Amino acid sequence: LMFSSTHQSEEKKILELIKNVIYKINKLKIIIAPRHTERSNKILSALKRQKINSNIFNKSKNFEEDVLVVDSFGKMSLYFSLSDIVILGGSFVKMGGHNPIEPANNNCAIITGPHIYNWENIFTDMIDSGACYMFNNLIEIENFLLNLFNDSEKLNSIKNKAKKFSEKKFFQSEKLFYTIHNILGIK
Repeated sequence: LMFSSTHQSEEKKILELIKNVIYKINKLKIIIAPRHTERSNKILSALKRQKINSNIFNKSKNFEEDVLVVDSFGKMSLYFSLSDIVILGGSFVKMGGHNPIEPANNNCAIITGPHIYNWENIFTDMIDSGACYMFNNLIEIENFLLNLFNDSEKLNSIKNKAKKFSEKKFFQSEKLFYTIHNILGIK
């Protein structure tokens, strides 16, 4: 399970979710990739205060910790490839959400909160096609996670729908160039 591009006020909320699911889902590993990695040590401290076995991802020797916190840039594809489900940050606070295509392209099931206005057309299409799920609160997410991790067939179906969605053609380049040329008056 990965929490991707989380913001400070979201991280406070997800601590409770982590505490609730970490012991209910057998062998669950969680990755937290904050939007601003300079907060990584603060997140780690908060996890340790809650007595959650955690470490910075790059400092873990054998990945035995329950939660690993990312403190660097440029490796998101690696973290997505290690995850079955990605909960996208920026969507549980009024930040507008973050790009769901990259985790979908890495074969992850996608969960988002209600604040998706930065990517609304993409999220709407993904939700309509069963490639993404939107929840308003963390209790709904907890129940959904428990069901998904206990139903590998459903989890795999959602991951496959997300992957398929990420591979579609999002615009017709010929039509786009034609429109640009018309606006600029280029023949």
